[in-house]
Amino acid sequence: PCPDDGTCFCAPGTWDHDASPATACQTCEPGSWCAGGLNEQSACGETTFDHDLDPATPCRPCDDGHSCD
Repeated sequence: PCPDDGTCFCAPGTWDHDASPATACQTCEPGSWCAGGLNEQSACGETTFDHDLDPATPCRPCDDGHSCD
């Protein structure tokens, strides 16, 4: 989904891996967050986790006193 100006705006859960309007947005991996738009895939950090295995939703903070391992 790219407008005429050549910039692509991907849906949440996907990202524009090559910045080319000629190719489709790629699905992000579980354990990451892809906000959509022009944002890149971001892995959940040491203090966050992918609570629903859905890269379209933001990573959540770990519970107090618990690690996310």
